[in-house]
Amino acid sequence: MVERGYKTFQINEKKQKLLLLKYILLNNIFRNDTFKDEFFHPTSVLLSNNKSDIRYAENLEDSFHNTNSMKENVLVAEVESINKNDLITYHRDYATGNLYLTDSLVILRFLSRKKIIDTFLNMDSTVRVKNFVSSYKLTPFEIALFKNQFFNNPEIIDAILYYQENDKDVYKRNYAKVNRL
Repeated sequence: MVERGYKTFQINEKKQKLLLLKYILLNNIFRNDTFKDEFFHPTSVLLSNNKSDIRYAENLEDSFHNTNSMKENVLVAEVESINKNDLITYHRDYATGNLYLTDSLVILRFLSRKKIIDTFLNMDSTVRVKNFVSSYKLTPFEIALFKNQFFNNPEIIDAILYYQENDKDVYKRNYAKVNRL
């Protein structure tokens, strides 16, 4: 069985820039359809010399933790492992799903920002949405969309205030309210 997941590429990181440049040159990505909602290219392969050099995540929101996506631009691809025998599965406390290490991936498609945002706006898992807003920088318009969508969910609203709007006292205020300090 092949494991599918998501790989986030940090555009400003030299090693990943080189991998992406190689991918772009090999697959002629600079075509008119590049910036549609999804760019499908099922024959694109990323290879590494090290057995466990390429990291990816089962769930989209977990893929952002391997990059600095709160401060830098990223590209997100849906991927699948090529060699199941060389796949290493592990878990971290922040992750909502499995994380993987491998030496080779097939890039199935790149996801547009709109597709990523729409995925989480329509998700009914508080934990997954909180994980997303804590690790992916939203624009002011996107923040407003999330606040409108989840106005009845104080956990998500607090995460937006803390991670997106830099309100570092939100959890202190909530603690004081609950404990009547």
